[in-house]
Amino acid sequence: MKFTTDNKFFVIGFVLLLCIGGWLRLRNIEQRPMHGDEANQAYQVQMLYEADEYKYEPLDYHGPTLYYMTIPWFKLLGVDSFKDSHKAHFRSLPAFFALLTALCGLLLVDLLTRKGVLLLTLFQAVSPSMIFYNTYYIQESLLVFSVTFFVCSLWRFYIDRKLFWIVLAGASLGFMHATKETFVISIFALLLAGGITFKDKLSKLKESFALKPALCFFFSALIVSVLFYSSFLSNP
Repeated sequence: MKFTTDNKFFVIGFVLLLCIGGWLRLRNIEQRPMHGDEANQAYQVQMLYEADEYKYEPLDYHGPTLYYMTIPWFKLLGVDSFKDSHKAHFRSLPAFFALLTALCGLLLVDLLTRKGVLLLTLFQAVSPSMIFYNTYYIQESLLVFSVTFFVCSLWRFYIDRKLFWIVLAGASLGFMHATKETFVISIFALLLAGGITFKDKLSKLKESFALKPALCFFFSALIVSVLFYSSFLSNP
């Protein structure tokens, strides 16, 4: 992308929308009392942070990505112990994933155009439901990010045909699975929407199928999912 005047306005507008979205999420992040769901997730983090203990519980229907993402996030924020943590420390993590979700729009600029990316970012930045759930310490913001990045990575592979993107798409699928078991609802919706939207390109997709990208996709998804669910191989 050449840095023309139009691109300059696009970059300024995009950064401005990110700042507005960040301010709306962080301005009163400590104000709302902790919900029971948030407290349950925080308890899991306490066990992992203080005792290095976590074992996946299938009946919970939640994967471990939120907890394992929180540990380095706490270290980055300088939280030395669980007792030193505050609501903002927990809730700022899903807010960070909301920022990553917005950045995914840049991967679709050739599909949506710059105006479309700005509109997409605007809707994400000011959506009341997204603002609320992006400061809610549960798995949903991580799931939304991984679904979005999954779609964007598939699009980039479709356009660029670089193996790098299909590996990232597979890793995103593994992250989705390790975040919430209900990710299958998102997959069903994506397949249905993709089939309807790109039905005229399905034959081209079948012709372009290759074993190497398919294997890279499968194994990158498998590795990410297995690492998280097995507590990084400590609970095989």
